[in-house]
Amino acid sequence: YFLFGGGAVTCLICAYLTTLLLHGQRVRREVDARTAELASAKARLEESEARFRSYMDNSPAMSWLKDHEFRYRYLNAAFKNLFRVTAETQIGKVDSEWLPRAVADELRAHDEKVVRTGQALQAIEHVPSPDGKMRHWLVTKFPFPGPGGQQWVGGMAFEITGRMEAERALRESQQRLELALHGAGLGVWDRNLQTGHTVFNEQWAEMLGFAPGEITPSKSTWEGLLHPEDKARVLAAL
Repeated sequence: YFLFGGGAVTCLICAYLTTLLLHGQRVRREVDARTAELASAKARLEESEARFRSYMDNSPAMSWLKDHEFRYRYLNAAFKNLFRVTAETQIGKVDSEWLPRAVADELRAHDEKVVRTGQALQAIEHVPSPDGKMRHWLVTKFPFPGPGGQQWVGGMAFEITGRMEAERALRESQQRLELALHGAGLGVWDRNLQTGHTVFNEQWAEMLGFAPGEITPSKSTWEGLLHPEDKARVLAAL
């Protein structure tokens, strides 16, 4: 082209520049489209995260996520409020950094079992609150997919301290009643009038000349032990 004059050279340069310009415009459109896609994906992700946090922060259950090293990576509002922590002070910690060793070991054993088995686990865990009171929790822990194929552990917990204390108080009350009845030599039976279910204590059976295992606690057993002259009157009264 240089041999045949400057016109041909000019045309070649113009064609080359036109090609570059068109290519640049196409690349720019592709970049703009990709940027718009990323911005839209980011907006959807932020919206999804906002919904997730709103749901979790309004849940009465404590919730958290731990990474593959069992360090906290997420806490919901219930967790932070109860233990008086913030994300800044708690994220990145393991349980042994803020809980008594025995408690941390119990929690760690459950976390490791979830990772080892790849299955959810339900257990009762005992964790003290900041005031030092031991609280009892019904906990569900489960595998959670982390970044790069890591296995994280998620958890949710409902406090059952009140329920466990009530159950303990009931057991203790029953034990005291049994001791009092045994000491007084009193026989006691109880019958559910709707279902007919009947129970009695050892002294009641012994007073009638039986060992506890020799008679069945049932409506028919009880009725069979009534004196024939008393049976109609007693059944009518019931």
